[in-house]
Amino acid sequence: MRFHHSSLRNEMTGKEGKVALPQFLSVGLELSQKPILRPELRLTQQMLVTIKLLSLARLELEDVIRQELMDNPALEE
Repeated sequence: MRFHHSSLRNEMTGKEGKVALPQFLSVGLELSQKPILRPELRLTQQMLVTIKLLSLARLELEDVIRQELMDNPALEE
């Protein structure tokens, strides 16, 4: 099977950086890449504990601190 030079088109179109396939290979498919940014927040265990502590009332926080001081001998008041 022989192809003439004119049928072996392979030129840069200059538009969006697309390359034209040779006419005999053209099947109407187009590949593209589009970056997608999705804002995402992942809560760590430390963040969850911090949120819980910040939401406590003063008396509840004092109770938590008192309990931690009793449970952990490395902590000092």
